[in-house]
Amino acid sequence: MSPWCCKSSTDAIANVLVVLQQLESAAVVAPFVPCLGVAFSAAIKLVQIVQQAHINKHRARNIASRVLDVARIIQNIDRNLVDYQLESSVCELKNTLDEIAEDLLRQFKRKRIYRILRWASIGQTLDNHLDRLDRARQNFITARGT
Repeated sequence: MSPWCCKSSTDAIANVLVVLQQLESAAVVAPFVPCLGVAFSAAIKLVQIVQQAHINKHRARNIASRVLDVARIIQNIDRNLVDYQLESSVCELKNTLDEIAEDLLRQFKRKRIYRILRWASIGQTLDNHLDRLDRARQNFITARGT
């Protein structure tokens, strides 16, 4: 079932979290790539931050969707092709997810008045992070040749 089957963005994001938690559990049980479990944990952390933030629901859903896309690409790694380059690529994706999560957390912890005054730039920041997720996803695909 697709996590986007729900009418509510809140429900859809909650469904994304469930899918990511299942992927994380599977990665811990069968750790064929060392960084895989922590990459899924980073994805979960990012989606949880987006879920708890009071941002435009459309943008929140877009970020959750991009994170899920990245997680699914990581999940579909051919286990026979595991090498140092793959481990490095997964760790780079994890680091990108962590950096985005830290930046969003920093933005959302600011005082309400600051966020209101900088609403447009926060929207631009979210769009920049969407682009960054897309680039990270594309770099991973290109590096793996999948």
